[in-house]
Amino acid sequence: MAKNDESKRLLVRAAIDVWESLEEEVLNELMETMVNRLKAVVDAQGWYTKY
Repeated sequence: MAKNDESKRLLVRAAIDVWESLEEEVLNELMETMVNRLKAVVDAQGWYTKY
């Protein structure tokens, strides 16, 4: 296995582990703020937002 393939596998595994460790409450809070986040992006015409 190429070194790059192993690095990719480890990165994907780490991302999955972190995703699975997130509390449901954190995800719910993020979903509740999504409308405001999207509005901020539109208002900023794709530029920086406070998020």
